[in-house]
Amino acid sequence: MTDWSYIFVTLYNINDVTALSLGFIFNSILIYTIWWLRNSYKGNYTKLFLISAVFDWVLSAEELLIRHQPHVKNHVMYVMGHGVEHLFPHDTFPYLMFPHGFFTIHGVFILAVQYHYRYVIMTDPTASGRQLAFDLILSISSGLIVSLGLCYGTYQSQAIPWEQWRDNIKDDWFGEYGAEHFVYASDLRFAGTKLYFALGLTFSTITLALVAYYAYKAWKFVNPANTVSRRTRHMQQQFTRTLVVQTCNAFLFSMFPITLNVTLVLFNPPGDRYYSAAVMPLISWLPAANGFMTLYVVKEFRRFALNFLSLGRLRRKINVSGPNGTNSGAESNTKNTSKAKALLP
Repeated sequence: MTDWSYIFVTLYNINDVTALSLGFIFNSILIYTIWWLRNSYKGNYTKLFLISAVFDWVLSAEELLIRHQPHVKNHVMYVMGHGVEHLFPHDTFPYLMFPHGFFTIHGVFILAVQYHYRYVIMTDPTASGRQLAFDLILSISSGLIVSLGLCYGTYQSQAIPWEQWRDNIKDDWFGEYGAEHFVYASDLRFAGTKLYFALGLTFSTITLALVAYYAYKAWKFVNPANTVSRRTRHMQQQFTRTLVVQTCNAFLFSMFPITLNVTLVLFNPPGDRYYSAAVMPLISWLPAANGFMTLYVVKEFRRFALNFLSLGRLRRKINVSGPNGTNSGAESNTKNTSKAKALLP
């Protein structure tokens, strides 16, 4: 293996570990923040924040354990694993592919749930969580069906010896060293792989249509009674900003790399053996981007997280003491300090 290839594979792994670790940390802090503030900020918007954070937290943990590196060649998606999969027998690999297939595609499907329920609670702030639960069941079921197709395609690919699949890629850019990490392949010739791509494209198209539809409905909606409380309206505005940010994240870190991977498998364009290297490095940053931006955009979450990490306490100490150790700023900051203490764990 050439030196540049070794360096590239090493950087690939460093990127994934860094991104997924940050995603796990940010969403752990976010979940803890939501849990701690549960009595102060109840309601449907808090449920939406929590659902998104839990999904990103699980995605971070799952991808950190397996750390896949897809490689597309001649309508076949080869998967190199840099995690725990090598500890298991080869005949278990199709089952281990299931969580990866589910969580990566469900990162797209969950957008329809968020946009629909946001519209529901905008039109009826007293709406129960039944609609949210129903939407989640639909999105999770869709993700399960799609990922089952991928697992079946991987199972069918085992009809060809594992060593033969590996030999097909050992002369590619990552060389024999990279090929040693090969775990399984999904060949477009098999029905399961075709089902995976067909259902994935269909459900993703439906998801995007629903997102556009409910975003438009929410934009057009005007509450004539104007009966929502100030706090509800405040949370509504902050969740809307968060949802817009998460939608941008989903397009950049999920939809774009998934579309790229699908295009490479289906159409086999020139140079496809290299383009696929950009897929997972982008997807790996999705949980971190969502977790960090939610903590940043929602003021109450940001304030609590800073205090939790002691940064807020240090800032208040500096403000109260003044640059020369005096108490000149104490009186002017008493009110702000009291408010901040209310959010301390």
